[in-house]
Amino acid sequence: MSNRESNGEDAAKAEAVENVESGARSQVPGAEPETVEEHLEKGFDDAGVDVPQDKVSEMADEIHRDKDAQIEE
Repeated sequence: MSNRESNGEDAAKAEAVENVESGARSQVPGAEPETVEEHLEKGFDDAGVDVPQDKVSEMADEIHRDKDAQIEE
């Protein structure tokens, strides 16, 4: 595999991760971190993207914190 092919795959993976994260932000507003995490995991599985569990948990916590910040405004 060439660097160009590898870079294309990396870009596609990054785009898939962004799409799943964006979907979780809009589809599970007000959800607890565990629910957000489940949504993220399903989205990553559906997209065929392997994301480490610690990263999924970190993303879920961030999405949950963002929701809390919006409520406080």
